[in-house]
Parts: sequence; structure tokens; C-alpha cells
Amino acid sequence: MKVLLIEDDYQLRMLEKRLLQNLGHEPILCEDAETALEQLKREMPPFILLDMVLPGMSGLEFARSVRNMPEGDVPYILAATSWPEDQLRSILEAGANDYIQKPIDINLFNVRVRIAEQVIGSIQDRRRMQQQMKEMVTQDVLESTLNGFIRVVTNLLSQVAPQAFGRAERVSRIVADFSTLVNLENDWELSAAAMLCQIGCVTIPPEVLNRALSDEVLSEQEYELFSAHARNGAELLSHVPRMESVARLVAYQDKHFDGSGLPNDSVQGDDIPVGSRILKIALDLDMLNQQDVSRAEAFRELASRTGWYDPKLLGIFTCSEEQPPRGAAKRVWIEQLEDGMVLAENVLSKSNALLVMKGHEITPMIRKQLSNFSKNYHIQQPIEVYTPGIPLG
Repeated sequence: MKVLLIEDDYQLRMLEKRLLQNLGHEPILCEDAETALEQLKREMPPFILLDMVLPGMSGLEFARSVRNMPEGDVPYILAATSWPEDQLRSILEAGANDYIQKPIDINLFNVRVRIAEQVIGSIQDRRRMQQQMKEMVTQDVLESTLNGFIRVVTNLLSQVAPQAFGRAERVSRIVADFSTLVNLENDWELSAAAMLCQIGCVTIPPEVLNRALSDEVLSEQEYELFSAHARNGAELLSHVPRMESVARLVAYQDKHFDGSGLPNDSVQGDDIPVGSRILKIALDLDMLNQQDVSRAEAFRELASRTGWYDPKLLGIFTCSEEQPPRGAAKRVWIEQLEDGMVLAENVLSKSNALLVMKGHEITPMIRKQLSNFSKNYHIQQPIEVYTPGIPLG
């Protein structure tokens, strides 16, 4: 990866150059901000390592100038500084993504660069996804139905992020059951939002996504990556004609009824789209279901989260008819899987890597994916499944 390295101190510039090269990057060296801006006019690299104290234009002024350029949102800016802690906020406000304190600690430098690589990779995945979606709109989607578009996108999600696809499937079933209890004006929008609510997960590194969807404790950096998926998904969908309202439902899926949660804005209560309020309950209910708690325990937990949910909608969920219990599960080999079966356990490799999450309903595409997995990985078999017709609870 090309890295624009801006540092006026020769020895430090050479040290950072060597460290970046050791990590497999291609540094482009500049001694001052003015020269660096001229370089950016010729080429906008994905990563900028920026000294805050420079001759002439300061690092803060440079960061602001970059963000105001036509493609200024592209590069990840890592600021190097010896400023005291109470001044570090101004670096982020100027447009930097992260910072590292001087004098440079080599181990910490390597960690910061690896974090930058991960974030840049996620951003690039999102941009590629957005471009693919634009191409689909141009070539196919505008000539077919929006339902066709949703099938194409969810199929893509099932290949890129099967864990997120499984969650979207489960949430869609919960939402579909709920929709039979209420009269919604735009139930198609809610159904579409449920299927697409996890589309932003394509930007999240798989190992982070696995931990998040397993409700494991995340680091601050991992939490920021995962919590951005609703915003990223809404941004992707907002570029699709006639999907603007669905994008808004997706954007507010993590918003609490009292106004807390994400996005961090003033919207609260009935001003939150009703579809987003339903999605919030369905998503959190699914997370509890994956922990194998009883229905009663799940709703007690939801009720204990003061201010999180629309009380009227949560009441409808809670009072809805209890689902019949699941029937007996059985264990099958990959080649014995049939459409309509539901995975009762995670599909794991012999090294315990998560391949497909429990809760997936078996479809022709899932069968093909698992068949391909079995050829390329040593899968732990047989797999426990629920047979068709057994309710999911």
C-alpha cells in the first residue's frame, strides 16, 4: 500500500520509512505540507502518516485541507505528535483518524499501522460494494423489481459475510411473524430493511464480525468498526433509487427509544421510524435467542433495558402467541442437507474457525457454500439441524 509520509526530521523520516517498508508498504516521502498537497493533486493514497509540527503549514492545517479536497475523505490519516493529552482532541477534529505519540515506540507504531490497514481494508470493501451496487442498478435492477435487487444483494451478503446473512435471515423471520400482529402502512419497506439490515457488515473484518455476532466483548477499536455497520449499510442503500426509505430504517436500527444509541443525534421516541423500532427489538431478541435462553427469559431481559424500546411495540412482541417448541434435532453430513433444514449449531472447521452460524436456513446457495467449504476445509461433521416444518421459536 502506498503511504504518504510527511515528516521534516530526516532521521525520524528514515526510521518511519524503514518501519513502513518492513510492514510491506511503499512510502512516498515529503518534508513539508505544501509539497505533500502537490503530491495529493497527482495521486491520493489510502494512507497518510502525518507529523503535526511542520515548517510552514502545520499538520492541523494540512489535515483540514485534505478533508476539503474532492477525494479528501479517502485517505486514513495517522498523526504523529508529542502534544500533551489535552490537545489531542484537536487532531481528531481536524480530520485525523488516529494518532501516535512521539518519541515513536516501534511496537506501538506497528500496531497503529496494522489497525490502519484493517480500517482501510474495510473502507475499500465498502467502496467496492457500493460500486458493485451501482453497476447492478445500471445493468439489472432498474430493469427488474426491487425484490430482485434484494435477492441479488442478500446472495452477495451470504457469500461475503455468511454470519451476517444468517442473522438477517433470522431477524426477517421474527419481523415477518410480528407483521402478522399489526397493520403497517409500508410493511414491504420493513421486510426489505430486515433482509438488508446487516449489509453494512461487509465492511467489517470477519474475525471482528464473528466476535460481535457471538456477543463477545470487543475492544474499543472493534466496537467502533462494528457499530458503524448500520450507517455504512444505509449509505450503500441510499444510492439505490426508491430505497431511500429503507436506508433510513437501516440507519436507525440501533437507536434506543429514549434517544440514546446510534446514530448519535436528537431523534427519539415516535420520531424514530417505526420500522427501525421494530428492527431494534427483533435484532436484540435474535441475539438473546442465539444464547439459547427461553422466550420468557429473553423478554424479561428486554423489559429490563429501560428506555431502549418502544413500550407499545415491545408489549405486542411480548404478548404474541408463544411459538410451539422445537422438535427433535438430528445430525447429518454435508451431502445429506436438504432445503428448509435449519442449522441447530455453528458449522466449524477442524481448527474451530466459524464457517456458518447456527440459525441459517438451508437453501440451494447455502448447500453449495457448505459443499465448497467441505472441499477446502476440514469441517466438523456430522452437523446438528432442525428438519423442515419445525418452528424456530
